[in-house]
Amino acid sequence: MPKCPNCGLKAEITRDWACRWCGYPLISRYYTKERTKRETEETKKAREETERARKEAEEAEKQARKEANKLAKEKAKREAEEAKKAREETERARKEAEEAEKQARKEANKLAKEKAKREAEEAKKAREEAERARKKAEEAKKAREEAERARKKAEEAKKAREEAERARKKAEEA
Repeated sequence: MPKCPNCGLKAEITRDWACRWCGYPLISRYYTKERTKRETEETKKAREETERARKEAEEAEKQARKEANKLAKEKAKREAEEAKKAREETERARKEAEEAEKQARKEANKLAKEKAKREAEEAKKAREEAERARKKAEEAKKAREEAERARKKAEEAKKAREEAERARKKAEEA
């Protein structure tokens, strides 16, 4: 379609043979559509309204996408924070469990050492008691041997007295 020689825009002829944009009279064989300037302005307004509505819709869609992205980011951030808190809580629980296990092992080791110490002391006491009993047994054995020697000496002394008595009697008789 040809351009308007006055304004240079795409010329759409109206029923009154004028440019719909500037109203410049157009008389030529190129312009065959017949519209009035008012119809052309109404068409122009309708197109502008449609364009404005399209732009508003695009802007609203853009804003909605922006809002959706913002909400998605916030949700992702919250979820990340919750996941971080959950990991921290899990780590804290694991550390507490490790600490409790460490404390339990420490306590068990302490109890085992104390028990071993008591048993060692009891064993030492038992050895000492056994040693004392052995010494007493040795002393009793020595005392029995000493008593046996004393008894034998007493018997020998008795035999010697008897022998001396017999010898004295023999000497008196003789």
